[in-house]
Amino acid sequence: MHTDCDDKGACRPRTVVVGVDGSLCSLDALRRAVDEAEALDANVDVVLAYRPPVTADDVQSLVRRYEHTFGPGLVLPSPTHDGLTEDTARSRLQRWVQQAFPTERPKVLLRLIVRAGSPSEILLEASRAADLLVVGVSGDSARSVEAIGSTARYCTTHCRCPVLVVRRDADGDPGSGTG
Repeated sequence: MHTDCDDKGACRPRTVVVGVDGSLCSLDALRRAVDEAEALDANVDVVLAYRPPVTADDVQSLVRRYEHTFGPGLVLPSPTHDGLTEDTARSRLQRWVQQAFPTERPKVLLRLIVRAGSPSEILLEASRAADLLVVGVSGDSARSVEAIGSTARYCTTHCRCPVLVVRRDADGDPGSGTG
């Protein structure tokens, strides 16, 4: 494993960070991140940002926070269960990694990271000390050379390290561009 050392002798392993959400483009990004990590002799941090369920306590907290602004008639949505628990998110991430590498595990160390929150913010934080961030582009944003997804756009404009944007071409084949 290659490490980078500063002039004071503090060393850290090289790291490639990749965002995964289960889409085909994110699995392409994961495979590309592993390729890049092998070339850099780096570890890979595989990151999933998830949305947790909204609880009754969350709703009550919002009511207390905004009632003075909107008055006592403030109506908020009911608690929902359409978010994920951390365990469910971790289980999905493990399944997607296995899906990306069905026959052979990568030769580099994969570290699975699961965090609740905005994908853009979670990836930005995870990549603060990284050597490279890899993100996939899915949906309509993959059809236009000029358009990239909101998460990829945020990362390319705010990230401190280089960002590799992996997209699928019109035929569904993986391609890439850099941001």
